[in-house]
Amino acid sequence: MHEKMLDEDLKSSTSEVDITAQIVEMARSGGSGLPGNRSVMGEGDPVLVRWSDGHWYPARVTSIHSQQYQVSWDPPYQCWAPEKVAEASVIPRMNQPREVCNFDVALEFVKRLRSLKHRSSQSTRLEVVYHWTREENVNKIIENNLKPPGATNADGTQIHVLNGEAFGRGIYASTDVNYGRAYGAGLSCGFLCLAFPGHMGRTPHGKGIPKRLCKKDDCYQQGSLRVYRSSEQVLPLFFTDLPTAPRLSEVAQTIARVLRERVLEQSVTELEFKKGEKVEVLWHGSYWQAEVAQVRADGLLDVKWLFPFQTWPAECGVSTARLRRPEGH
Repeated sequence: MHEKMLDEDLKSSTSEVDITAQIVEMARSGGSGLPGNRSVMGEGDPVLVRWSDGHWYPARVTSIHSQQYQVSWDPPYQCWAPEKVAEASVIPRMNQPREVCNFDVALEFVKRLRSLKHRSSQSTRLEVVYHWTREENVNKIIENNLKPPGATNADGTQIHVLNGEAFGRGIYASTDVNYGRAYGAGLSCGFLCLAFPGHMGRTPHGKGIPKRLCKKDDCYQQGSLRVYRSSEQVLPLFFTDLPTAPRLSEVAQTIARVLRERVLEQSVTELEFKKGEKVEVLWHGSYWQAEVAQVRADGLLDVKWLFPFQTWPAECGVSTARLRRPEGH
């Protein structure tokens, strides 16, 4: 009974620390059972090893000694002689879905979101975005969050420009799970995050649409592409492959709902969807335009698709976790 009361107190608390603790627990619960959650390396486990040239190479642990690993090299380097390497030079292979929500990163996200709660709803519009990166960067991101080029990690390493800055200097992500997969260099998994745009200035009349992140703005948007100025705008929740992304995205949308209610203090009425309302529905990792056709007694929704997808069969029994309002609503 005491534990139940404590749990109820946590769920009603407006403390940033308590809210953060709740969303971290929601992420861990939603990601339980994912194959990549195990973090301890053992004999036979696939790893990446940083060699003397500073690059990472695939290998496999053959034995473990005090602060050292004996490894044999995986193809195409299997002809290399096995060797002992320092513990600090070995990281587990990161190509399986796993939960990655970091409490400290989540707390900074909650604090920044709350600081904007009196801004326009557009500034605090939470959405699920995806970020693809090379395997050797995954652990750094889990520990430090996504960071823009020029920023520094906790261990002193600096973030460098790896793939250009065509749309400005920032953190690149997309609402489309398939966008940017090439940057994963063959990985089958990428980061699933919650994010919000912050301040986005309006283009003066006649000046045209900005083609990159402007100095006075926190975010640049073009189609599904997003470029965020700071780490506090992005919260990595999961490392996911394509088949697992829809389920984990629903978990992320449930977390977003808690943040809207508890951090932004939006009423339940504001969050409810109504019959005839235009919405965007998450389907196979991307959002598609639709209209609410029916609000069912069980809280689920039936939706019909809008042009140019109006010939698609209606989707019935859609969870509100898969819905969002279009920009500007």
